[in-house]
Amino acid sequence: MVVAHIRTKQAAFDEAQPPPPAARRWMSERRAAQARGELPNAHVQAMPSHLQVYIDDFMGTALDDPVTEPDEVRGISIGPEQVRSEGGTAASPSTRVYVHAQLTVAGLRDVGLDAAPHKVVAGDPVIGLGLRIDRAARRIDCPPLKRASMLADLAKQAEAAREALEVDRDRAETLVGRLVNISQILPELKSVLHGGYAITKASWQAGGRRRRLRRMRLRTGSSAQTDWLGLLAVAAELLELNVGVALAPELSFPALDELGMDTVTTDASGIDGVGGYLFDANSPGEVWLVSEKWPADIQAALDRAAETGTVPTGGGSLSMPAAELFGIIAVADAVASERGRRATAITAIGDCAPAAAALNAATSPTAQMRSILREAGQLTTLWLGVAVPRELNVDADRLSHPTALADGAGWRIPAAVVADAEAASLSVRRAHITPEMWEALRRAVALGTGALTRGDPPEEGRG
Repeated sequence: MVVAHIRTKQAAFDEAQPPPPAARRWMSERRAAQARGELPNAHVQAMPSHLQVYIDDFMGTALDDPVTEPDEVRGISIGPEQVRSEGGTAASPSTRVYVHAQLTVAGLRDVGLDAAPHKVVAGDPVIGLGLRIDRAARRIDCPPLKRASMLADLAKQAEAAREALEVDRDRAETLVGRLVNISQILPELKSVLHGGYAITKASWQAGGRRRRLRRMRLRTGSSAQTDWLGLLAVAAELLELNVGVALAPELSFPALDELGMDTVTTDASGIDGVGGYLFDANSPGEVWLVSEKWPADIQAALDRAAETGTVPTGGGSLSMPAAELFGIIAVADAVASERGRRATAITAIGDCAPAAAALNAATSPTAQMRSILREAGQLTTLWLGVAVPRELNVDADRLSHPTALADGAGWRIPAAVVADAEAASLSVRRAHITPEMWEALRRAVALGTGALTRGDPPEEGRG
């Protein structure tokens, strides 16, 4: 009801001082779309402003065109200090968004409520419900001060769990609550939050009562310690990057033939190499081919992991799912580097379900997989992993077995694959995996295949 009252005041102001012509044209287009049934009929769907409330937190948007301040808001001042302290730009007085904020304060006063002066802000970006809304970057992420505080807390709690083998329940509950909140903008956290719930919900029944320890002791290598440390590690990595989410995310994944779209099909061999082919929607008559032999140190890392089977190993080893994931990203990166343009979205096809799952989750239980996934984010934030049966991945499999000797131009692409592509009337282009990607893989190898959480995907065949 309070929001409705404030919106009535804002609507009256906007009627008295209409938005600029461009905004009015946009409003007309939205109303026409509503008439065609393309948009919901709600009035707000055609308004270039918005106001919402969660409990007692009000947040709104409006244009920043110049207006004349109405009499009813004179004396309501919104200081720029808080927005500027967060590195943002404060809204100028006598702009529409500033007046809308003033009208919000006035509307609250009308019903006997008052807004804390230091919490009223107008500008970009702003902090709302513990998140930073950044119009210029078109993203929602974690505010700097909150991020720094959480990173410090994560480090302290990880040290306590690793060295002292204990968890302070109250601190853990507070941290897990904050992680649940930011999982809205760091969705990768959702796959590892169980490590926090296992700690905060642990209890036992005794004497007819549910009992919970204030301090929990951990056993080295136990599932509770492993999953808790895994959550803390993933959270720290995500907060360091602080990528956040789009302010207005895509409703669906782009079609394969949409401009800017790449479709890459890859395979990795545990005894030979890695390769694949890529179709660029911008050049439908072309196919890119990549076929590379594993460098000696990478092959040794694969061999070391294979010797231990599914038992996690230390540094200097490389799991097959990680190798498959690398192949996906490395082939896409090779083509992007050669043509001088990154894709806006990539569909990645392969026969490794764990690699596809890691791409779709944008995270993994293992540090090695997460290290490789960081490279995916450098190419595009829109990935779709698709796992197919091995027998349907024949051409990529052939490219994962490069020729023993390179030709005069340094290529190891099997001639039969090139011939088949040309027979299909495709123009063949070639690309090499970049030195930067090989170095990224070596950093992942240094981490080893040891898991930070349970539930590692099983090692795959090495064919």
